[in-house]
Amino acid sequence: MDALLDGSYADLALSCLVLVVFAFVAWRLETVTAPGAAVMTGMGVAILYVGGWHWLLPIVAFFGTSVGLSRIRFGDAEPHGPRDAWQVLANGGVATVGVLLAVMNVPEWRLVDSLAFYAGAIAAATADTWATEIGIRFGGPPRDVINGTSLRKGESGGITGLGTLAAALGAMMIGLIAVTIPPDQPEDWVALGHVTLAGWLGAMLDSFLGSALQTHYRCRICGAETELSEHCDTAAAPRRGFLSNNQVNWACTAFGAFAAWAFVRW
Repeated sequence: MDALLDGSYADLALSCLVLVVFAFVAWRLETVTAPGAAVMTGMGVAILYVGGWHWLLPIVAFFGTSVGLSRIRFGDAEPHGPRDAWQVLANGGVATVGVLLAVMNVPEWRLVDSLAFYAGAIAAATADTWATEIGIRFGGPPRDVINGTSLRKGESGGITGLGTLAAALGAMMIGLIAVTIPPDQPEDWVALGHVTLAGWLGAMLDSFLGSALQTHYRCRICGAETELSEHCDTAAAPRRGFLSNNQVNWACTAFGAFAAWAFVRW
């Protein structure tokens, strides 16, 4: 692997410093909590140590575009609260495992398997984030992915045409970065299609699970439908579903990872 483990410790230290600065800026912009920034840094250091800075590019692109999109104000769409440590793990944990598998001596596991697994997970997280952030701001009224009923903006399970397109573009961005990771090798454009499709399908699964299985609540004060367990400073009443948003995100990224791995292997 193109690992900094095999390179100079000065390069490793400098790259780690860049990661710390990136996480600090994200924290100062209130896009992640302090524990979330710490987890973000830990995942980045693990990926850097095992795979080298080339392998960092997809996850940096994901977090960077997520931060940028979440800061956009448009119409009645407001930036959401900072992501905590569990939310950061739900989006990047599966991808980090994919990188670590490259050095765990798993039988029949190849370097390209780790790359596909890693890229598929990040593509799914990016696709889901782009679909949500762009769809809420520019996509018009969302509809339930299962039954087509109208939903409020930001409600779990809703999709828009523009958000669905944004999901494909977000997954493609990660695919474009991923195919350039192996140094001194020609880009594999078939793999680009695999990663893009896997990421897009992961985002669609996120919407499906958000509609069918994610916990929905009703505010006891204002009567609003919400995915938050607390609304108007009061515990909301559960209505249906049993999966948390973090669990849905875990499923989304895991599906993207395994789908990309399966596409590349078979």
